[in-house]
Amino acid sequence: MKCKNADKYSPHSFFSRQSSVVTGMNKVLFEQTGYSGKDIVNFLESICLGFVTLDQDWRFTYINRQAALDLGYEPENLLGRVVWDCMEFVNKAEIGEHLRRAMQKRKSLNFEYYCSDRSQHFNCSVHPSASGIIVYWEDATKYKHAQKEVFRYRRKADLLYEVAEKLHTSNRPQSIIKKLCLKVNDFLDCQVFINYLVDEKKNKLKMNACWGLDDQAKKKLEWLDYGASLCGRTARDKTRVIAENIQNSNDIDTECIRMDGIRAYACHPLVEKGKVVGTLAFASRKKDTFSQDDLALMKAVSDLMAIAINRVRTERAMNQQHQQILKSERERIDALKRSIEIKDEFLSIISHEFKTPLAVIFSAIQTMEHTCGSELTEKARGFISKIRQNSLRQLRLVNNLLDITRINSGELSLNWKDIDIVALTRDITRSVEVFAKQKNIILEFNSSIKQKIIRVDQEKYERILLNLLSNAIKFTSEGKSVIVGLSMKKRHGSRMICIEVRDEGMGIPSEKMECIFDRFVQVDSSFTRQAEGVGIGLYLAKKFTEFLGGAMIAKSRVGQGSNFSVFLPALRNTELSQAGIESMKDDNRLLSIARVEFSDMDPTP
Repeated sequence: MKCKNADKYSPHSFFSRQSSVVTGMNKVLFEQTGYSGKDIVNFLESICLGFVTLDQDWRFTYINRQAALDLGYEPENLLGRVVWDCMEFVNKAEIGEHLRRAMQKRKSLNFEYYCSDRSQHFNCSVHPSASGIIVYWEDATKYKHAQKEVFRYRRKADLLYEVAEKLHTSNRPQSIIKKLCLKVNDFLDCQVFINYLVDEKKNKLKMNACWGLDDQAKKKLEWLDYGASLCGRTARDKTRVIAENIQNSNDIDTECIRMDGIRAYACHPLVEKGKVVGTLAFASRKKDTFSQDDLALMKAVSDLMAIAINRVRTERAMNQQHQQILKSERERIDALKRSIEIKDEFLSIISHEFKTPLAVIFSAIQTMEHTCGSELTEKARGFISKIRQNSLRQLRLVNNLLDITRINSGELSLNWKDIDIVALTRDITRSVEVFAKQKNIILEFNSSIKQKIIRVDQEKYERILLNLLSNAIKFTSEGKSVIVGLSMKKRHGSRMICIEVRDEGMGIPSEKMECIFDRFVQVDSSFTRQAEGVGIGLYLAKKFTEFLGGAMIAKSRVGQGSNFSVFLPALRNTELSQAGIESMKDDNRLLSIARVEFSDMDPTP
């Protein structure tokens, strides 16, 4: 229907007459362009902006095709009509406020406007003209929708980051699921969520967290069997279950949630490495379906929770296994310690018990030799010598075992004295000359210093040197030499006394060098069978050296001999008295000790 005076408001006559309206438009939009009215009309008809002009009576004086399309009219049906009569779909009060302000105050302004159903969004601009106002707008619906989607994507990304970060750093992720799911619930515009975790002992699903259910429903759904209801089916089949349009459904598994007003329900399995650890479900009372984006978010959250729960359970299982291993190891160590204690106690007791009969045997031998020595035949003397030799061998073994038990129990005591180490070493060497001569071995003593008084336990030092000499003489062939040397050497920045025992024996294989100082270790049966022993002499010698604050080092080459070096601190307490010096020259005592250490050999009595 054509308006009255329609010709007056036709666009072509309007611009061809160069009316004051066109002049106003030119000032606002096309100032100093030089375009004709026809050019302007063609331009306005080609743009995607809605463009209209209104006179002071609020009548349309021009409307381009885009504006007519947006308003739902043909252009010719709008020209000359009052704007308020053609805006059924907009809020006239809100639009009118902006238009009147521009008309009255003669100022340009911009504003945003949503249609009443919020299906469309427009960015609007109003400018005063000579005869009224110019209004143009842009349909920003797609832009706003994209902006909204970007904002939603950012919110979702932030939400997933928060969920992942909190689950990853928590030692008890099951305790924070409710707090995290409330945020997911809010994002999805859901009103209910339910989280079940697998109880492996009962082989059932137990409710861990939920929201939106009354107490009666919570109690009813606290435990679920595999396959029961939607969550039970999800756990049994390890697949997602989605129920939509529930209020119109007759599925028996949805009966419970249908009675609670739920319209859409989605349950995801919590699966990690093929193992179900629980389920996570979200439900809505407002919408009948979930978008693919909503379902993707639910799955992502479910996967993160499955990883966290499985991680903690795996760590807990590994920790329990580790604790069990530690417990078993502690029990094994305690049993081993107790076994060692019992063994040491037994060795100590049996060693003491051996000493008594040995003392009786020695007394009997001495009595026989003293009372009827001249009456004994050569054969009888040989038997007595054998008895003495084996008794000394047993005494050496008993003494060594007693020392081992004292070391293990921490009861080994030291009797420190200031002693001339040169004189003591020379006397010990001389005490074993009889054993060296028996094998036609040359025994030498060399010292680069005449006298050196140091703090030492005399008995322990004698045992050390006698053991080294015993090994050197026993394993050196006839006609060769054993040399005892004494000198001052620097070790780890300190000057120390160095006592060396060098022999020309068979030597020790390189692969055996690491174990020669271990208890009950013998280098090789082919070597050790040449002399009796149980492999504890070198162990004790090294231990005694360490107790004296020193160190023992061994070097050897097969076929060329061995070199054992004993390093002792060059320390002293007081000046050695003359009585002390004399006490060291007890050759009979040293010879008795040497006989025990050399009991494997059979010297002439």
